[in-house]
Amino acid sequence: TTGTSSGYYIYTKALFKEFGERSRLLSTPFKIEEGKTCEFRLFYHMYGKNIGSLNVYKRNEVGGSEQLLFSKQKEVGNYWQRLDLKITDS
Repeated sequence: TTGTSSGYYIYTKALFKEFGERSRLLSTPFKIEEGKTCEFRLFYHMYGKNIGSLNVYKRNEVGGSEQLLFSKQKEVGNYWQRLDLKITDS
């Protein structure tokens, strides 16, 4: 989101899902200049007794192996949590 009415957001609901089901959001590839850093910002809300986990991965190439950048399991609380991740080209 851009913090304005012209921004966007994505919402995926975990209610009524079977244990072990997953939702996955993929972005188009983007290039980070060598030696530079990109910041990825995410807001998440994990509330409820049956909340699963949130994992954020990156790949350096299409079809390449995934690198885990962040993982959170179980309930966090009834509020939105902000996550800022610095992503490099390595």
